[in-house]
Amino acid sequence: MKLSGKKETSSHNVSLIAPFRLIVFLFLAAAAGILLRAALLIRLDADATAAMLLPYLTAICVLAAAAFLLIFLIYRPFLDFLKILTDYMKNVPGGNRKDLQKEFVPDQKPLRYREAADLSCALNDLMRWSDELNHTIFENYTKMYELETNNRDMEISFLRSQINPHFLYNTLTMISGMATDGETDKIVSIINALALIYRYNVKGNEMVTLREEMDVVRSYLMIQQERFGDRFSLRYEFWGDSMDCLIPSMIIQPLVENAIIHGLEKRLKPGCLQIGAGQNPDHGYLAIWIYDNGVGMPVQKLKALREALANSSVSADSGTAKTGQTHNRLTEDSAIGTGILNVNKRMVLYYGTDYSLLIDSEEGVGTNIQIRVPYRTE
Repeated sequence: MKLSGKKETSSHNVSLIAPFRLIVFLFLAAAAGILLRAALLIRLDADATAAMLLPYLTAICVLAAAAFLLIFLIYRPFLDFLKILTDYMKNVPGGNRKDLQKEFVPDQKPLRYREAADLSCALNDLMRWSDELNHTIFENYTKMYELETNNRDMEISFLRSQINPHFLYNTLTMISGMATDGETDKIVSIINALALIYRYNVKGNEMVTLREEMDVVRSYLMIQQERFGDRFSLRYEFWGDSMDCLIPSMIIQPLVENAIIHGLEKRLKPGCLQIGAGQNPDHGYLAIWIYDNGVGMPVQKLKALREALANSSVSADSGTAKTGQTHNRLTEDSAIGTGILNVNKRMVLYYGTDYSLLIDSEEGVGTNIQIRVPYRTE
């Protein structure tokens, strides 16, 4: 990249090399003249003693000392300039934005030398370029963060809006049968419950209380119990003020649906569905559990589902493919996992991988799924 700053040097600035060359030239000329006179003296007087040559040697030493002193006096402002420049550059690694935005302006005296002026201009150009680059990086990072947030919100909305179409189809079929039998009161109750579920799903609130979520879950379970009759019973267990805790909306109903369709419906005898919540005493989060004593899962299916839950927590680029591959295996085996994976992905998007779903299952015993949410009330 090119530096955008303009040089502030002027044509009357002189180079540091010029006075140095002049002083060295004058010193060498004077020393050569003295040495020439000393050589002539020795040539004319072969008996010349060291005492006679001492004044010439002394003159050379005085000239050398004078030359070094003159060089020091001329170059001292430049040495002071280098010290000021060094002190300024020490502030750069600290990253203090105010210090970096200050232009480097030393005393004008050393700026009479071209090298000092060039160094000052180059440093100021570099600082301006660095500040512009930092500003550009910050703007790009902000845009990327906003884009990532928008994508995350869109993905959460999409996952939240997914209600199993089979549920609607089965409910409408059930209503049709009731209409044939003239069960008007039940039809009204079921339609009201169905309307509540869909209204809740489309109203768009991301965070709701557990009480609001359970109202929708109870409406859903009322419809399912009308469909399945006495195939399963319900049990609720909520501790403390857990019902006032805030949770993402539509995270319990998909898991309850999964428990009924893939656990209790396949059980030959009547089963039980338990839903509960309470604060974890050791870690402080809100734990919500959905337990059914249905058919459970074999070890291999449970392993595949846990693998899919783990893969849904990886980065977006590699996680989508991995989750899809594992989900395909789940679908081919048992058509289980869609609702669980959607809820898990939402929990990871909201809270991170530490809040992914926990699942335990044993074939012939049942399945327990636990949701963990940071404990926060209204």
